[in-house]
Formats: sequence, C-alpha cells, structure tokens
Amino acid sequence: MKNKASKIVLTVVFVGILAWNASFVKAETNEEMIKTLQALVQALIQMVQKLQKQLAQIKLTPPTTITIPPRSIPPFDVNDEEIYLKPKRGSNDKWGFIDKTGKEVIPFKYDYAYDFSEGLAHVGLNGKRFCIDKTDKEVLCSDPP
Repeated sequence: MKNKASKIVLTVVFVGILAWNASFVKAETNEEMIKTLQALVQALIQMVQKLQKQLAQIKLTPPTTITIPPRSIPPFDVNDEEIYLKPKRGSNDKWGFIDKTGKEVIPFKYDYAYDFSEGLAHVGLNGKRFCIDKTDKEVLCSDPP
C-alpha cells in the first residue's frame, strides 16, 4: 500500500516538473508565462485532489498482533506410581528404584539406572544393557544407552 502511494506522488511531481519546463519554452511574454503557470498550478491541484481520493481508498491497518497461547502441558499418560519410581544409588554402590515414600521397590543391584519412561527404565548389570518394567522384569526395548 505504501509503495503504491509513493509511486503516485512521484508520478505527479515528475509530470508537474515536465509540464512546467515545457511551458516556459513556449511562453514568449510574461502574460503567457503567468497563464501557463496558473494552468499548471490548476493541473497540479487537480492531480493532488485525485491523489487524495486514491489515498483515501487505500485502507491502512495497524500491524497484526499474533497472540500465542501459553503452552499447555498434556496430562501424563502414565500412572502416579511410575512418576514416583526414581533411580537411587544404594549403600552397596548399586542402583535400584524407590517410590515417593523412599521405600525400595526394585532392589539396588544395577550398575546404573535411568528414569522410567513409558513404563520402561534403561539399566545396566555386569556389562549388559537392557530395560526393565516396574516389576523388575527384563523386557525388549529400543537401543538402551
């Protein structure tokens, strides 16, 4: 929209300058020059009025503001028990899992253990890497760490 208005203004100014220069070349007397200037001013006034009408048709709107809603956290698709099964290192320097009360749920027997995710936890024992479920049963899983 802004570019269109700029082009119109430049066109009006350019045409006005050309007409003004051409009129002085043809004017032989002061009266002819005055009449030519008056005609030129009148033409420029008409062009400006036409420009004002065209500019009035251009609807300028304020910049659009996009509101991004706060990110919603989807509900867990796991039960509370899984959320609270956390790996912990025991006094024997081995890893196991405790519940939210701190009670041992899976014995401290692993060389390392990661949090449960989607019902499984990655663990390591004697150089072997595998997954266990919440009952400490070894299960197939995708590439353990």
